[in-house]
Amino acid sequence: MTGIFRKIFVIYPRGVQTGGPEALHQLVHTLRILGQDAYLVPRPGSEKAERVAAYAHYDAPESAHIEDISGNAVITSEYVLPYLAGVKQAQRFCWWLSIDNSPVFRDERRAHGLWESAQQRHLQVSKYRTLAFARAAVRRLNGQDRLLHEVSHLTQSQYAWSYLYSKLDIISTMVSDYVPLAVLRSVEPLPIAERAFTIAYNPKKAARITELLKDRLPQATYLPLTGMTSCEIAKSLSSSMVYLDLGYHPGKDRMPREAAICGAVSLVARRGSGAFFEDVPIPWEHKISPNDNILNNSLTAINRVFENPKGNQTLQDPYRERIFREEQTFKDEVRNALVMGKFESNRA
Repeated sequence: MTGIFRKIFVIYPRGVQTGGPEALHQLVHTLRILGQDAYLVPRPGSEKAERVAAYAHYDAPESAHIEDISGNAVITSEYVLPYLAGVKQAQRFCWWLSIDNSPVFRDERRAHGLWESAQQRHLQVSKYRTLAFARAAVRRLNGQDRLLHEVSHLTQSQYAWSYLYSKLDIISTMVSDYVPLAVLRSVEPLPIAERAFTIAYNPKKAARITELLKDRLPQATYLPLTGMTSCEIAKSLSSSMVYLDLGYHPGKDRMPREAAICGAVSLVARRGSGAFFEDVPIPWEHKISPNDNILNNSLTAINRVFENPKGNQTLQDPYRERIFREEQTFKDEVRNALVMGKFESNRA
């Protein structure tokens, strides 16, 4: 044992290939680099899934089960926070990789009817407006309150840190993540002056607004990043002038960082982690206000880049420099928190 724990067990969804599960692999990998005995443990119900081949380069071996004894630690993401209720002896951690996707956040928002549009509120068609559902959400939220204040908390973003502090009176410790650079560096980015007016985007995010943009800005080429391998995404971003993300940014999203490394100008909505400079340190004019004029705000931001591509790309140089340092920053954060036991809550 090199740190404060004998063994650390990290619960993860076996077979799922998204940013969250990769971050859980990165955590175990980094702990083991630091000399800590650490393992992934398949989340109940995912044990029979095939492991993701793309994550095979991480040193992240599995254990079939946790060892719930004093001196060990168990870490889950916020998505399966209730799992920690069954851990009795090991120290328990919830690592908040997102806020908006967490059951705690959803129950609070549903209980107070804060996710519906103005039209939905007027028509009262949302199931979340029913009194019975709202009461059930409040009961679930209250039922988790004790557990929330019994376990220790780690946060991947400043947005998550601020939410826990302001909404739940919880002080957490920052443990972020990092963007793997090998694939991104394997693609030679096209100089931005040679790129066409191309807007890359994730069609799963703010699809309706993007469709409206196509009508208002037909001279641009729109490139949906879907059904692609990591290398194909890197190639697409390395030839795009803009990466547009008008989604909710439930955590410190990876795609805007990948786009910046590939030389595209990342434009994000000012909500969730996108509203925090600590999470997305790009100029304020590259953050789009998600108010009733979001379409016009998007057009203004995009046209600004189209008019001066190189100047706007240069404005994001500090963002790219920080992304290049992320892996070392993550290693330092993991060492401080989970090897040396330096938690923010101890400083309150």
